[in-house]
Amino acid sequence: LFDKKFEKGNRVINLWKEPEIYQNSTNNCFFSSILMNWFHFDESIDISEDLKLINVLLMRRYALGVLSSASYYYRISSDGASLASSARKKPTWYFPYLERVVTYLFDVYQTKAGFVPAYVQYTLLRDLYNRFNGNKEFELVIKGEQKKARYEKLLFSLLSRIDDSVILKNAFLNSNWQVYFLSIKHGAPKMEFIQEEGKIKYTFEGGATIAQTMFQCFTFATIQDRKFTLEGYVTLPNWHKEVDLELQVRCGEDQVSGGFDEGVRFDNLAFGNEYWLYRHYYKFEIDHPGTSSDVIEFTLLVNGNPLSIPLNGYGDWFPLTKKLPDPFYCKNGLCLSTWGPRLVLSHLEEPQRIEREEKTWEFLAKDGSDAALAALEYRKAYEQERAKKHRKEIWIVTDRHVCGGDNGEAFYRYLLKEKSKQIDAYFALDGSSPDFERLQNEGFKMIDMTSEEYKKLFVLADCILSSYFDHSEYRPISNEFVRSIVTMKHFVFLQHGITKDDVSFYYTRNTMNFSLFITAAERERASIVETPNYLLSSEKVALTGFPRYDLLENHPKKLLLVMPTWRNKMVQFGMNGQEPVVHPSFPDSYYYHFYHELLSSPRLHEACKKHGYALCYFPHNNMLATDSYFKDIEGIEIREGEDRVYSKAFAEASVMVTDFSSTAFDFAYLRKPVIYVQGDAEEFFSSHTYRKGYFDYEKDGFGPVLAKVEEAVSYLERLMEQDCKPEEKYLERINSFFAFDDKENCRRVFDAVAALN
Repeated sequence: LFDKKFEKGNRVINLWKEPEIYQNSTNNCFFSSILMNWFHFDESIDISEDLKLINVLLMRRYALGVLSSASYYYRISSDGASLASSARKKPTWYFPYLERVVTYLFDVYQTKAGFVPAYVQYTLLRDLYNRFNGNKEFELVIKGEQKKARYEKLLFSLLSRIDDSVILKNAFLNSNWQVYFLSIKHGAPKMEFIQEEGKIKYTFEGGATIAQTMFQCFTFATIQDRKFTLEGYVTLPNWHKEVDLELQVRCGEDQVSGGFDEGVRFDNLAFGNEYWLYRHYYKFEIDHPGTSSDVIEFTLLVNGNPLSIPLNGYGDWFPLTKKLPDPFYCKNGLCLSTWGPRLVLSHLEEPQRIEREEKTWEFLAKDGSDAALAALEYRKAYEQERAKKHRKEIWIVTDRHVCGGDNGEAFYRYLLKEKSKQIDAYFALDGSSPDFERLQNEGFKMIDMTSEEYKKLFVLADCILSSYFDHSEYRPISNEFVRSIVTMKHFVFLQHGITKDDVSFYYTRNTMNFSLFITAAERERASIVETPNYLLSSEKVALTGFPRYDLLENHPKKLLLVMPTWRNKMVQFGMNGQEPVVHPSFPDSYYYHFYHELLSSPRLHEACKKHGYALCYFPHNNMLATDSYFKDIEGIEIREGEDRVYSKAFAEASVMVTDFSSTAFDFAYLRKPVIYVQGDAEEFFSSHTYRKGYFDYEKDGFGPVLAKVEEAVSYLERLMEQDCKPEEKYLERINSFFAFDDKENCRRVFDAVAALN
């Protein structure tokens, strides 16, 4: 898909003339069997052995033939278990790869040919780039500071063997990466500033030069009361933290207050502390009480040198679009629009705004495309809704698109009981969900998320509140022509569990546009505000407690609850309606061995029988396909189907055995004992979807951290002998962690959301 060598048809390629052509895999190649009598794969490595072999073979001919008329089908497994997708998580991806592949090829060509041909350099640079770009696994996989330093030193030294011309001519490297790589080779460059073109010219030792046009992206624009707030970022490499940046913004004749918020905001992760690719985020506030139309102008000062920023892009949540001839975003009498590549802020009376909207309708009708006609219908419906007298705000509340039972359902119950006269609230679910009919029978005003009616309601809604924002149906309309309407809504993240780890690479405002992020603990809130990549200021993170905590009950029935979280490598989720498939390696996993041995432990069963306890296995939703592996165990209950009600399990259980699941917080909230089982912690955090955060299980956990079945059984025996009362030190941790314990969480959430307007 990304290979240009097939664009010119079937041919033989001379690699002297087209050195940028690369071939790094053998799975789509044919070789002469005669050659294979002399050349072999290097069996001492398990990654890039094909890249090594191919480049050794090419020393004989410097040419390769391609067939563009052939097709090759490559299957990528969704569980991430293929060698290519899982390679970064193995030490062999780092060592001995650099020595036995990259260093070897540099040395063998230098020895036999006297130089390293450009096509070899192009191939190796592309592979080295993958070692720099997005290398978060590096810190987890490579153990020991000496080994990390050795790897980094070797990687940098190999990059220095790439010619400057190869770095400058590589099509897959943008200018930021070119500057970054040349800086590694030659140190920080000299900079010249071309004011009228908005460019910085970098000159490196050895003569290489790059003229980089400054680029900015507008990410958010909001109008509240009479204040306009503009946010965005400028991308610029930063060497040794020597680059001093200042952004000056003027609106008409007025200098605007604001500036950069310099946290560590990486475009791409790179090694070391000296060479970073920064996104420099800025935020400016403009008070605009006047009636004139003012152009917003930007001047970037780099080490005191002024540069205009002529080029700009729009982030996913910026209200303007380049697909309309006259895009505008209006609220409270203020209007943001464009004049060429520039932004304009003006005062706009309601009649003029309506006139402008009607001209947009005319354009959409004339366009006639499906997207334009759909947008025309949406925009007209939106105007009609806003014109109603005494209208109630429309709030859409939801949990997962396939089920309720979380903070969304709990909060909707509060709205239904306390705020029905104030808010027109709907609960959204996939119409095929079993919970759809259940909630409808309980009086919920339901809307099918898969329906066209839901899209129309979404356009009209003022606020979207959900415990999950990881499904496309929470933003069902990607129509560019209604961008200004969609971005004006409030998106409130109710959460589906305490955020104890760093998930800022996913739950970031740039992708989710959170107006409000609900939290339940002081340390949780602080971690989100203080972690720069969430891009959430303090006013957007509310400490209210979770709505579902208001509904938690505690009626222990001598039940021992085993509730581990999921393993993303163990179950491959089905596509297009297919059932999920358990990975063949599951029976060899720590997860299977520990929980199967625990649930079938004769000692544990004897203790349960002695003290009158039942044993219940309640796996994560994503692990349900593995239930069959535990059904041979006698004397346990496996929660399935309609019996999988978390709140009921929490109420009935006396003790919980878990690993890394955030459900432990709900259970501990009821002041019940928790046991953590984390024998596979290293593998879990190196392969799962989040990084360790502020919560340390040993220091902060609500129970002991164990690894062996015998330890867990012994602790459970002691607990059952003491009627499952938590130890005092763990009870103190629980009491100090949660901010509230008063059944007023829903009220606080409502007040925080209402204050957004």
